Formats: sequence, structure tokens, C-alpha cells
Amino acid sequence: MEHLRLYPRYRRVTRRLAPSPKVVTGSPSELARLLRSTARALDGRIRLLADENTAAAAPELVDAIAGGSATILPGSPVVVPDIDIAERIAREAAEAGSRAMVVIGGGTLTDIGKYAAEQADLELLCVPSAASVDAYTSARSALRIAGYHRTPTSRVPSVILASPPVVAEAPRALTLAGLGDLVAKVIARLDWQLGALMTDEAFSAREAEWCAGVARHALARLRREGLRRAAFAALDALLVTGRAMRVFGSSRPAASAEHTMAHLWEVAFDAGDGTGHSAPAGHYHGLLVARAAGSVVAAYRWILGRILASASAGPSLPGEAPHELDCRWQELVPRDMQPFLGKMQEETTRAPLDARAIADRRARLAAHRETIITLADRAITDAERGLDALVRAGIEDHLPQIPAHWVGRSIQWVRYLRGRYSMFNLAFEMGWEPELLAFLGAS
Repeated sequence: MEHLRLYPRYRRVTRRLAPSPKVVTGSPSELARLLRSTARALDGRIRLLADENTAAAAPELVDAIAGGSATILPGSPVVVPDIDIAERIAREAAEAGSRAMVVIGGGTLTDIGKYAAEQADLELLCVPSAASVDAYTSARSALRIAGYHRTPTSRVPSVILASPPVVAEAPRALTLAGLGDLVAKVIARLDWQLGALMTDEAFSAREAEWCAGVARHALARLRREGLRRAAFAALDALLVTGRAMRVFGSSRPAASAEHTMAHLWEVAFDAGDGTGHSAPAGHYHGLLVARAAGSVVAAYRWILGRILASASAGPSLPGEAPHELDCRWQELVPRDMQPFLGKMQEETTRAPLDARAIADRRARLAAHRETIITLADRAITDAERGLDALVRAGIEDHLPQIPAHWVGRSIQWVRYLRGRYSMFNLAFEMGWEPELLAFLGAS
């Protein structure tokens, strides 16, 4: 049976981080015995959270705590991670007198359970049913709140019970989603250090390289051994990236423009995208991230080429100067982006860029040009290799189709939807955005 290799190593490095989830691996029957022991110690006052699919995937674990109360959500359509659901589960657990919660599931159920456990002040045990997300070790939940994705503080599990057979047998789409999310870690490392070079943003090479390094490891397993054999390695890497976010105090080490784009698509299509298109029902977040990563990597490769081709950083097309656009960005928000204006105003707390700021950014690009080229080429190449491995593993059969219109919208407005510097900010500041959108066919 395969065991975790990466998580124990990084857990030792950050042993003072509290709370610090203990990860126990074993067969379903071994983990079921542990759950029965836990239920007895708590006098049966244990709350189960699962859905019909995850309960069917781990029947021994469900039976082990059958004496407690349970919330079994529908298996289809896929549950939306809405804060109202989490708050309802918290109330039900409190009314039942529960002392602990056991979540059997992937990202959505884990995020709901973590928030509910925090609200009801319950001990939390998580049983990952798939290597689909990095939520298992993080201290926040990705929930839909007031029409947009937000990440409130949530309960960190005290124990994670991971069964290699359960993870390996998860639906292919879920494992592909987790590996797609890992491609994002390579991109995030580039954007984070770029932000430090261009804006003096605080940067930690340790957490940045943790996330990118374990992502490369899992994607290499995918290339060498195929999807099923890579599943537990992917879970191992995702446990590390969740921990790295806790160490740094935000998701900056693990998420950048591709996550912001995916979050926009999630809520835009649910609200109706205004173009007659709709995303497939039941799209998993990691698959949306992988779809966004494909657009990001293509765009970043173009931006890198633009840097290489131009010793000076000036725009090549006539038009309104970047600082003029930035100063009146709220006036320029198109009708189909108006539902997200409040979120953009919340995120855009910096002063508008003026001519002096744009000149400073262009001077920084000139000063750090060789460093940026080296960083970008490595990250883009690694991400391309990861995406190629995912294509060979069949991810294209599961990726949602996003209209070019919304790819363009997400690229144009990504710098306002999340206050994180990326290569898209650089392209805007250099005056290259119109060319970039034309290249992507997304203008």
C-alpha cells in the first residue's frame, strides 16, 4: 500500500504550526476500526457529512459511525459550496448535541464541513474521497457568499484518514481536477515572485517552492505511471500545498490568475453569462482551474515572447495609455461584468496607476528583464509539460467549454477581481493587452 512521503516531511518542518492535522493512511477496514473507536470515545455523538456518491464509495467508513447523526447530501447534481448549506449543517449538528464531525468527500463537502465544524465548535475528521483539492489541510473554506467565491476562516481537521484504494478508485474527473489544480501551483510561483520584483510585494521563496516543487513531483508521477498510480501522489502534494497556505497566511503560494478566472466562470455561468452559453452542470473547480491554466499558459508564453522581442517596454499599438484606463476602470466595466463590480471595488484597494507608476513598472521590467525571462520560461515550460500529461490522461473529455468571450473578460478584469499581481498586470502596464487578446482570439 502506498504511503504519504511529502506531507510528513513538510509537517516536520512546520511542527510548530497548530493545529496540525495528523494524517493516518490505511485500508478502508483499518480506517473503519479507528472511526468506530472514535465514535465510542465520543459516546456516539458524532456527525457524518457525506453525499450519496462518497457514501457509496466508502461504505465501511459510513457503517463505522452509523450510530451517530448524519447529513447525506444528493449525489447529483453536484452540491454547490454555498454558505447557507454549511450554516444549516452547523445548526443541525449543534441541535443533535454532536461533539465531532466526520466528512467523507472531496473539496465541496470538505469546505462545507470545515465551516460547519467551526461554527458549531466541533472536532473535525476528514476522509478524502479523491485527490481533487488542497482544502483538506487549509484553514479556510471556498464558499459561495453573496453571489461570489469567498474564503472564510474554517476549522482545520485534527485527523485526516486517507485510504489509497479509495483515492485511486475515485472518478477520473476528480483526480484530474486535483492534478489540474496542481498545475496552478507552478504558475502561482512565477506570478508571486513577479509581484515581488515589480511591486515590492512580500514574497517567501520557501512556501513558493514548496507548492511548485510538490506539484512537479505529482505531475511527473502522472507522466511516468498514469492517472490511477498518480492519484495518491497528487493527494500527498495537495496536503502540502494546503499546509503551505496556512504557513504563509493566504493562498498566494498556491493560486494566482488561473484561480481568479475559474472563480469568475463559476459564478458567471450560474448567473447566466449573457451570451447564450452555459457551463456544463457539475463542473469541478479543479477542472475549471485546468481550463483557465491552459489559457494562462498560452497567454504567458506570448507575453514572454513579447519581452524577449522588445528591449524597450513601450506599447506597439496606439491607444489610450494604461494609466488613463486604470484611473477610470470603473466606468469601463461592461454590462455583463456589472454583477461583479462590488467584488472588484472590494479587491481594488490600491491607488489608481498614474503615469509615474507606469514608468516605474517599465523601468523595473528593464532592470529585472533577464531574471523575469528565466523565471517565466521555467514556469511556463513546467506548466506546459503538466498540461500535456493531463491531456494524455484524458482531461479534455471532462473540461468545461468556456466561450472566448468569457476568456477575454476574465483576462481583462483579472487584476481587479483579485488584488494579486500576475503576468496579466505586466502585459497591461506595458500596453500589450490589446495584442494579447487578439492573439488569444478573446478580444
